[in-house]
Amino acid sequence: MKKYTNKILIITTALVLVASTVFFFIKVSEIKKKIAETTQVLVVGTIHESHETNPNYSYQDIINILGTYNPEVICVEIPPAIFRKELHLKEMVLASIYGFDHNIKVYPIGWQINDRDIESEREAYMLTDDYITKEQIAKSLIQSNRVIHNFVDEYGDMKDILNENKMSYDFFNGWNYDNYFCESDKISISVFGNSCINYFSETRNAEMMKLINRVIKENKGKRIMILTGLEHKHYFDQVLSLQDNVYVLKLKMILPLKNIPATKNMAEYLEKNSPKGYYDNTSNNINQ
Repeated sequence: MKKYTNKILIITTALVLVASTVFFFIKVSEIKKKIAETTQVLVVGTIHESHETNPNYSYQDIINILGTYNPEVICVEIPPAIFRKELHLKEMVLASIYGFDHNIKVYPIGWQINDRDIESEREAYMLTDDYITKEQIAKSLIQSNRVIHNFVDEYGDMKDILNENKMSYDFFNGWNYDNYFCESDKISISVFGNSCINYFSETRNAEMMKLINRVIKENKGKRIMILTGLEHKHYFDQVLSLQDNVYVLKLKMILPLKNIPATKNMAEYLEKNSPKGYYDNTSNNINQ
């Protein structure tokens, strides 16, 4: 009876070990499949023309971020209608040239209203009584907002931050700045609606997000970098973080940055404003 019991115990133990091993390999396979299907996205907020004068967030820093993350796909805030036909934001053209020179897919995800002069609309509306009334409401909401108040106490006014050129890429892509801009955007929308005052931010974000989603759908499991103005970053991060099989990285996760040398085309564009690598449409790896 004892020998029979021992045999049962041995057989049971063996079956448990086999089942555990099979379960382990199934789980490992599922994890590997999940990783393979997960699209990594890094949204990088840029400061447009301020890169020209800010030594702490320069065009070279854009190159270093690109080279450190080493994306397989790059999205740039250039409207598709003018992509590779007209020059746009300098850091976006630079990032495009980086992609072309490194055989990386580049997609335009910018948005603009055709046949409308938004700046003129803003200037005209800002002279109206309606704007003056709403501006006072917005100022009151800003002054009573704890997130904005704490941010200004610690870092100063946003105009001063940009003019002083002291803050670096990790600040502009950090948690504090994201929260600040998110709150500012909410107030602007609540008071002025989706209007020329906030450059139709709800529409712009939604339309740009459609283009981004199309890129993600076409490049599942790839490393994607999205370069966009600071005002869009918080929105893209929030929306993307809610999507299945999308993992949103933060810039701090790839620090410290590597020092990446500029290619000849990139150097000539920065030094001589010669966008030779941008206009050349011969590459097979360009998606428009």
